[in-house]
Amino acid sequence: MRATAVVLLVMLAGGSAVAAPPLSLRRGRAIRVTINGRSEDAVALRFDRGGWRVTLAGAGAGGTLVLRDVTLGATGPRTFELALAADGVLLDERRFVADHAYRIELKRGTAILGSAVIYLTPQKRRGPVVFEDREAGAPASDGEIGTTDKGAL
Repeated sequence: MRATAVVLLVMLAGGSAVAAPPLSLRRGRAIRVTINGRSEDAVALRFDRGGWRVTLAGAGAGGTLVLRDVTLGATGPRTFELALAADGVLLDERRFVADHAYRIELKRGTAILGSAVIYLTPQKRRGPVVFEDREAGAPASDGEIGTTDKGAL
């Protein structure tokens, strides 16, 4: 009886719930994010040419990258599975959302080889957005958006 209790205690203490080792990502900046009230290490990825590139150090090609959106209040598809290529995976802006955090896991078969949290940094604007203050109905110069009086609608 006593031996059974000890075995159960060992299993509950950590034998069965071993976390996957952290993945090492290239071309990212180390940051901290808060997920479900807990602060975690994450990697911020910059937007570049149509999306965010996830490149794993030493992973090579093969396997599946499972991404789960862990952003509070996220809507739409929350889990994605992408085949891992030698040059990584491009997270396109059609499916993935800037300013969101994703937990990623590298799987080969049923084995989880590692995990990490990434944050998709929003695109930088190419310059300041300038608004001009003018009265409604004033004519716009060539190439500018103008206002038109619609009368009583």
